[in-house]
Amino acid sequence: TLMQKYEFQDDQGQEIVPTLSVGIVIAHHLTPLSDVLELARNAEKEAKKVSGKNGLAITLSKRSGVDRTIVGKWGNLDARLVKLITLARQEAISAGTAYELQELHRDLAPSDVPPEGMVAEAIRIIKRKRESGSSQEISDDVTKKFIQWLKMKDLSLPELAQEMIVARMLADAADLAGDPLPKEVQQ
Repeated sequence: TLMQKYEFQDDQGQEIVPTLSVGIVIAHHLTPLSDVLELARNAEKEAKKVSGKNGLAITLSKRSGVDRTIVGKWGNLDARLVKLITLARQEAISAGTAYELQELHRDLAPSDVPPEGMVAEAIRIIKRKRESGSSQEISDDVTKKFIQWLKMKDLSLPELAQEMIVARMLADAADLAGDPLPKEVQQ
């Protein structure tokens, strides 16, 4: 939205608004710089593929395990990520939920289950989950937020699960660093 004030006209009189697409990499400090730069280039390419531009791609590369990349539009992905980080830091949802949602997609994607059926099953899974390390049910506000995200046309179940995993890792890092909880971003 900040870029919209720099609108200009091209040679044919068409209004052009500049966009900003960014790729970010979070890597282990012992990862060779050449590998990190390659990851950054790939993240930037993913961000530039976002429809309408203003894309954001974040790659989390740990020393072990698979690299995780999340992609979306500025204003959407970053707001959702802040909310997910906040929920993770408040332990409002268990860490296993994201992996269960990934498993659901892996099991049902090859079948003829329509997307609405997969979303309904994901909602059922979230509703039966508990807060992390607690017997307390997930709050209605949190459940409603996940239902809203799951019903979005531009956010798939595996993408949301991936965002949840990245958010959990970032939340753990923020806790370790002693950062205060971020202000909640409304979406």
